[in-house]
Amino acid sequence: MINKPTNNQIRSMVLRKYAKLLASCERSLRSIENDEIRMAIGDLDFVKDNLEEIQYILRDVVNQHEYFQDKNKM
Repeated sequence: MINKPTNNQIRSMVLRKYAKLLASCERSLRSIENDEIRMAIGDLDFVKDNLEEIQYILRDVVNQHEYFQDKNKM
C-alpha cells in the first residue's frame, strides 16, 4: 500500500466505523425487542450508512494500490 502510518490510520478509521456499526445493530435489536420499530429503522439506517462508508474507504484503498502498482510497471 502507500505507507505504514497511512495504513494504520485507515485501519483505525475502518475499525471505528465497524464499532459504530455494531453498536447501532445492538440498539436496533433492543428497539425491536421493545416494540420501538421506528427507532430500529433509524438505527438500521445508521448501520447502512456506516457500511457504505467502510466500502468507500476500502474501495479507495484498493484503487490507490492498483494505481501505484500500474504506475510502477511503467
